[in-house]
Amino acid sequence: MGRDYQKTHEKLLESAKNSFLQDGYERSNLRKICSEANITTGAFYRHFEDKDSLFAALVSPVITDMIEMYNSASGESYTSINSKDITQLWETNERTVHIFLDYIYDHFEVFKLLLTCADGTSHSDFLNRAVEFEVKQATEFFRFAQQQGICVNVIEEEALHILINSYFSSLAEFVVHDYPKKAAIKHSKILVRFFNAGWKEILGI
Repeated sequence: MGRDYQKTHEKLLESAKNSFLQDGYERSNLRKICSEANITTGAFYRHFEDKDSLFAALVSPVITDMIEMYNSASGESYTSINSKDITQLWETNERTVHIFLDYIYDHFEVFKLLLTCADGTSHSDFLNRAVEFEVKQATEFFRFAQQQGICVNVIEEEALHILINSYFSSLAEFVVHDYPKKAAIKHSKILVRFFNAGWKEILGI
């Protein structure tokens, strides 16, 4: 990949990001995006298949990073169950939220795209996909805990989806409403305490 190609590629991404944030995906005009990147629409197709692939190029790296971060945190949770240290499980949850918040605020504009500008894209259901992913992972985790001899109350998948959606939607508020990071950290501590207490009560651990 030549230097000129890479430079043009980056200009397209920056132009698209600005356009999507300002007008939303559906109202953003591909010709305008290309014009502000100083390329023709014909040249655009040497970089991206269509407008949706352009949006995906902006958000996909962050989604991949989030999955890797989640898997790392999940490994700590399994370690807590193996060692029968349930206290560590809740501490891991609190620590993980702050790690995620740091990452979110380092990539705030991308999360703004995912949560407020993605209508019409293949990522329009980002939050729901995240919830479904967590429901699956949580179900497997609870099953593992039971196998380790830890008494965990069974939660119906439908109820689990509602609870996790409530948690994720609460955290998403920081991005949707442009909370300063300092305020997000402060309020996230309250959210974690609130939801941890609820999970303890419902799961019986």
